[in-house]
Amino acid sequence: MIFKLLAAPTTATADGRKLIATRSVRAFVDGMVYVVLPGFLLVLGLSGVQIGAVVTASLLGSAVATILVGIYGNELRRLDCWPWRRC
Repeated sequence: MIFKLLAAPTTATADGRKLIATRSVRAFVDGMVYVVLPGFLLVLGLSGVQIGAVVTASLLGSAVATILVGIYGNELRRLDCWPWRRC
């Protein structure tokens, strides 16, 4: 049942399905990073305030990057985002 909720709508195009899949993977990895990162920083000896500052800065940076890609990403051609592919 959970996979049916996460599945792309039947009306989604191939690009839409790719977008939904990549956003799902990114959300999962972001979540894992923000669960593991504080423990790693604690092992390195950072204080609670320092860990909070690093995690907050990471979350804000991710949010800003997402917003900028959302605003300006459409101005790039699709292949321009893949520098290792030949046009």
